[in-house]
Amino acid sequence: MSRAWDGTLAGAPLLTLPAGRRLHHGTDCEGDFEVPDGPAWFGRTRSTAAYWAGWNVPPDGRRDGPRRTLSYVTTRDVALFDLDRAVRTDDDWLELCLAATGIDDDVDERIVLARALAGHGFAGWIGQGEVMLTGPSGILRLVSVRPVEGANPMRPRPSTYAPTTSQPARVSWPGSAAAA
Repeated sequence: MSRAWDGTLAGAPLLTLPAGRRLHHGTDCEGDFEVPDGPAWFGRTRSTAAYWAGWNVPPDGRRDGPRRTLSYVTTRDVALFDLDRAVRTDDDWLELCLAATGIDDDVDERIVLARALAGHGFAGWIGQGEVMLTGPSGILRLVSVRPVEGANPMRPRPSTYAPTTSQPARVSWPGSAAAA
């Protein structure tokens, strides 16, 4: 068996996030709040939170506000679902989605999975470079709020179009076929 758990939520591998651990949340939601409504993602570094501060696509009528990072400390030890140990293949992900949500398919939005895990008593997950807390208000204490300066990498500025007779530039990412 490739994974470190039995496929049931009762056998889920846990990792403890200790009290006093710093976490950072990036946001561009309008309005002041001390702790985001759960579920919410947190980065382990302020720079990660600053990068994701503009990612928000408000599904619930919220409006855009200033980009900022909020830094927190955990107020108690928190046992989190350890995604890095539990999910190693696409099949593992599908089993997790089924166990948590009852949906026998990939859960497109991780927020759906987070709410389902909260319903099963999980405080969140850690892994794949992120920390998801299903109910952050009972776990975190706000330490600081800082504005995020500069362009929003999640919403690039529109480029200006100027017709030319030359070939258009090819966009490539490191490691892509176009970069070779």
